[in-house]
Amino acid sequence: MMEGGFKNVVFDLDGTLVDSVPGINASLRAAVAFHGLPLEVRDLSRYVGPPLREMILQMWPHLAPGEVDKLVHAFRGHYNTQGCLSAALYPGMLEQLVQLHGSAVQLFVLTNKPLEPTLKILEHLSIKRFFRAVHSPDSPDCPFSVKADGALRLAGAYGLLPEQTLLVGDSSEDREAAEAAGFSFLRAAYGYGHFKAAPASRRWPAFDAPPALSQFLKKETYI
Repeated sequence: MMEGGFKNVVFDLDGTLVDSVPGINASLRAAVAFHGLPLEVRDLSRYVGPPLREMILQMWPHLAPGEVDKLVHAFRGHYNTQGCLSAALYPGMLEQLVQLHGSAVQLFVLTNKPLEPTLKILEHLSIKRFFRAVHSPDSPDCPFSVKADGALRLAGAYGLLPEQTLLVGDSSEDREAAEAAGFSFLRAAYGYGHFKAAPASRRWPAFDAPPALSQFLKKETYI
C-alpha cells in the first residue's frame, strides 16, 4: 500500500474504467432493428450508467412495458456475445491499475452492469486479475438493487473500513453509494457526466483523466 494512501479502491465500470458506448450503441441498434421499432438511437453518452431498463425508458419514455421487455431481451442477447467486447480501457487506466495492484491496494469493481458481460469485458481487456472481487446487481454471493446497497454489501463482505476505502465513479449514483458506505469519493470527470449538484453534500474532488488518478490516492486529500 502507498504510504498514507487508501487500502481499498472500488471502481465503477462504465465511464470510469472503460468506455462502453460503442458496444452499447451497436447492441441497442441491433435490438431496435430486430423488432422493427421506429426508434432513433441518439448519442448514448448522457444515458449510459443506470440499469438497462432505466436507460431505455429515459431514451423512450413512451414505450409500453412489453416493448421495453423485448428491447431488453434482444439487447442482452447481442451485447453479451458481441457488444461488450467493444469496450475499451480509458487511456492511462491500465498503468494506474498496475501501480495500485503493485502497491498491495485491494481493488474492486462495483457496477450496474450484469455480471456476465462485466466479467467478459474485464477478461477481454486482461484486467480481471487486478480485482479481488467484482460486484454486479445479479452477483450470486452479494446481489443488490441500487449501488448504495451494493457498496454496503461489498463493505460487509470484505471488511472494508470506510476510512480506508475510496470509491471512484462518474455519476451521482456512485457518489451516493460512497456516502452510504462512508467511503471517500473521487469523481471521474472524463466519464459520461451523470453528476448532479448536491449542495448539502461535501464537495468531493474530481480528476480529468486516468493518469491523474495517482494524485488523489492520498487520504489527506479528503480531510
